[in-house]
Parts: sequence; C-alpha cells; structure tokens
Amino acid sequence: MDISENVRVTNQLRDFAMKDPLTDIYNRRAAITMVDQYLSCSGDYCFMILDIDNFKNYNDLYGHPQGDVCLRRIAAILKRVFDDYEGDVIRYGGEEFIAVVFSLDRKIVKGLGEEICRKVVEEGIPNGRNSIVTVSVGICYVETTLNIPLSECINIADNALYQAKDSGKNTSVLITGS
Repeated sequence: MDISENVRVTNQLRDFAMKDPLTDIYNRRAAITMVDQYLSCSGDYCFMILDIDNFKNYNDLYGHPQGDVCLRRIAAILKRVFDDYEGDVIRYGGEEFIAVVFSLDRKIVKGLGEEICRKVVEEGIPNGRNSIVTVSVGICYVETTLNIPLSECINIADNALYQAKDSGKNTSVLITGS
C-alpha cells in the first residue's frame, strides 16, 4: 500500500469512528474531542442541546425505521441552519443533538435557536394526532471573558432545555454562562 492509499484508509477509519452512520454528522465520540478543543479557543460561543419533542411517541406510532428517517431529516435541517456559521452539529445520542457555534453575539444566538424550531416545523414531519414533529433547544451562551468548563456548559444548556420543555416545547431558551 502506498502512502496516498494509507492516508485515504486512515481518513476513512477516522470518519467511521467520528461520524454517526445514520445521520452522517459527527457523533458523541467526536464531540468530546472537538468541543474540548473549541472551548480552549477565545471568543464568544454558544453550546446548544436540541431534543426532538415526544420522540418516543413518534417511534411507538411509526416504528423505529421511520424514526431513523425522522432523525436524518432533523440532522439535515440542522446542517443547513449551521452551514453559515463557524462550529459543528453533533448527534449526542438517541434524539438529542448538540451544536457549538462561535463568534456570535447573544441576540443572534437566541434567533438561531428560534430559527431551528421554525425550520423543523416548516419541514412538516407528521407526528400523528394532527400534529408535526417539533424540537426544543437549550442554549448556554458564553462570553469571551468567561472560562467555563465543558461539564458546566452541558449543565447550563441542559437546564435551558428543560425550561424549554416545561414551557410547552417547540421553543428555545438561552441562559448566559457565569
């Protein structure tokens, strides 16, 4: 095997290890590596946790193969939304996704969370009982001057996600890290 073939195989193996095969976005393994690197960079950033509302009910109604289709459609929406921003979208597990986005001010970040909810609704994925699939978004916004560890960002975003769920779902909540 020559060097170029070796590089190609190495890159392919890295993709297999770091990408979710269902959605073709980064997976949780990649997230741990990438997010730690991101958090060491300077500049404002946000850490988002996105959850598909009532996904267990969706799988129970339509079955897991259709649930996989729903996950791929949501991942595609997220990729389109985040395409113009510096950062990444990651399948965190099950029906949860995370995103890390850099160099945005607080107003843009809040609008980005709302845009995600709107784009998912516009996709019009049926969810039985005359409803459509929605998502809730929890956002931790971190200003340049703060040095917050990843575990705290996750906790803050997770708390924001629970607030979004408690307020009726299909919404985003932003909490500034401190």
